[in-house]
Amino acid sequence: MATLVLAGTLEGHSPALVLYDGARIHGIELERLSRLKHNLTLERHQQQTRDLRARAMRGGRTAPDFALLDQAVRYVLENAGATWADVTHVAGVVDSDAVLRRLCPDRLGRPRSAGAIGHHEAHAASAYYPSGFDEAAVLVVDAFGDMAPEGARAVETVSIWRGHGSELQCLEMRYSPLSALDGSSPTGHLSPGLFYADLTVQIGFMVREAGKVMGLSPFGHPSKRDALRPFVSFDHDSGDVRFSPGYLDAMRALVGSGSEAERADCAGAGQEVLERVLFHYARRAESLTGCRRLVMAGGCALNSVANGKLLRSGLFDEIFVQPAAGDNGLALGMALRTHPPEPGVFSMGASCFGRIYSDEAVREAIAQTDFASTHFPEEEALCTEVARRLAGGEILGWFQGAAEFGPRALGHRSVLCDPRASTMKDILNARVKFREAFRPFAPAVLESAAEDYFSLDRPSPYMLFVAPVKTPALLPATTHVDGSARVQTVCPERTPRFAALLATVGAQTGVPVLLNTSMNVMGQPIIETPVQALEMLGACALDGLVLGDHLVTKTS
Repeated sequence: MATLVLAGTLEGHSPALVLYDGARIHGIELERLSRLKHNLTLERHQQQTRDLRARAMRGGRTAPDFALLDQAVRYVLENAGATWADVTHVAGVVDSDAVLRRLCPDRLGRPRSAGAIGHHEAHAASAYYPSGFDEAAVLVVDAFGDMAPEGARAVETVSIWRGHGSELQCLEMRYSPLSALDGSSPTGHLSPGLFYADLTVQIGFMVREAGKVMGLSPFGHPSKRDALRPFVSFDHDSGDVRFSPGYLDAMRALVGSGSEAERADCAGAGQEVLERVLFHYARRAESLTGCRRLVMAGGCALNSVANGKLLRSGLFDEIFVQPAAGDNGLALGMALRTHPPEPGVFSMGASCFGRIYSDEAVREAIAQTDFASTHFPEEEALCTEVARRLAGGEILGWFQGAAEFGPRALGHRSVLCDPRASTMKDILNARVKFREAFRPFAPAVLESAAEDYFSLDRPSPYMLFVAPVKTPALLPATTHVDGSARVQTVCPERTPRFAALLATVGAQTGVPVLLNTSMNVMGQPIIETPVQALEMLGACALDGLVLGDHLVTKTS
């Protein structure tokens, strides 16, 4: 039995497609095929930034790109060794199921529709079912989801669920009236995600660049941290958190002339508000469910700074955050909601649902270039040579197995270098990633050694928890200005070759840690194919590229 799922709004907010057979997921984010970040042209992204509130009020959608959708369908079917004839159900948001059923060949008939699965319901399912927990509180926080039922002019913003066994029950759903989204309502709105989106835009980034705000926030002056607090109110009886409309003017005042220091002050103040809001809803989730385990999804769940503080607070014994917590994870949630697995049956694993390219495909791609390459049939020899080069100051691409599903590269489509070199952060930002100098990089560390370097007492396989660095001077390239790092812990069970490389790095240098960032440049999606990886090698200051068992360099 298989379920083919399209999720994400059809106007282009992080759409993704997955095929689920009851045990495994095969998936692709459409941006990896279109090569447009968030599947948006720059012009469209700029329009969405200008039109942030009107989009929610209008609810309009553009026509889907059937050629791209058909390409994605073929990708997941071929990856699974399946055909349309194997597909029994189709599920999707709004009219996406109709879109997919239209793509199914007429001669095969039509797969059954799985019925309506709500935006927040899909987010909740995407977090709970892969968590491995048999019971948990589920918290979904984003900007806006589906419209309220029965014609009410309001949109989903925050919801709390209880997962138990294979059941998932909604306990609270918060809706923000559409009348509040144009900024004119005297009562404000109830959307944490909209608040943070507004913050992102007011600071000068585009609406899908909220992660930059998080990276900029520690540079803000401590005296400004409380500047936006007066514009958020907490009703502990109803559980509502209300954002008063005056915060937009307050943000503009903080940004002032637009200097980086002023923008950082605004980022720090906004981050402080979001953290307080997430703690409020986490406490409410614990109170309503009585559960000591929490799972999270929705765009706000990608705020790893807030997640790290919540983890260290002790409010919950365990926390799982869906690595594809944004709208790209809706496809996964809809598949799992259509055929809910029993606890522990489905796991996110390494969050790698893409295609594994054969050695033949890798060799053919290399043959089309002028680069030199060396084949290492033995993994130990490969890791030894790569570790030696990294310890010597080289920056290498690392392309292994299937691509990650979600915004983070976790050791399959990565750029790696030595975090002990203080110059590496600036070199990477300026010559490889071509992005803002303030943005930090993440360390990947052997899970067994994580506590030696970070104040982190449990696994963090998806880079979704920021933790204090114990010896910042040892890891200057991955330690942010506030002494923290967004940590990825690596174990052999989840990513065996990456773990083997880290172990070899540890044996050679005494520090089993690498700087790990995604294999892409600013404004582009993560690399999908060997050809794209080789193109990036030629276009930036990478010293080499590891493609499967092959080490590719620009010179012989």
